[in-house]
Amino acid sequence: MTKVNADDALASSGKANWGLAMRPVPIAFAVLIGLAASSASHAGEYATVAVIRPVPLPPAKTVTPAHAIRLVPMPPQKQEWRTQSASTDVIASFKHNDGSELSVICSTGDKKLTIALQMPQAKWNAGQSFDVMALPDSGQEPSPSYGVAVAPTEVVLKFDTKFDVWTMAQAKDFFKLSVGDFARVFPAANFKTAVDPVLKACDDHW
Repeated sequence: MTKVNADDALASSGKANWGLAMRPVPIAFAVLIGLAASSASHAGEYATVAVIRPVPLPPAKTVTPAHAIRLVPMPPQKQEWRTQSASTDVIASFKHNDGSELSVICSTGDKKLTIALQMPQAKWNAGQSFDVMALPDSGQEPSPSYGVAVAPTEVVLKFDTKFDVWTMAQAKDFFKLSVGDFARVFPAANFKTAVDPVLKACDDHW
């Protein structure tokens, strides 16, 4: 009985030990499964984070520096005959882009009518005289006259200026005024209207 009991005890002890030895396997396996599940859950979180795309911000408003701004040129003003008063004079004038200017002037003090031509390109000698001619496009006979330089760039007509003005007024579209080697073309549009106050200031009219 003692031997049987000892063998039984040994067998029982072996079974017990075998059971204990076998227990860690499913536990370890369970732990591995748990870690895998946990990793899978975290992987899902990481995957969720990975698919979130940042929303691009709108571009920042750029400010153009003042020195880089290009100025837009203004269109040139329409050129035409103009009437103005200066001191005791009433003047009708037309000025070209190059600075050449023709003026019909009445000095109200002595009622004297004069015609002045300014030519910035000229280099006349004061007191120098010139043949002057007004030639309208209407075919009117030109009016021969003469002028005297009062400055290096200015000539004043001294002859029958009323007849010169009348000849210019006969133009349909333009008339040419020649002074020595210089000549300029002036428009007929608005000429009579601008000159009329000058004539009236000198007790004359068309």
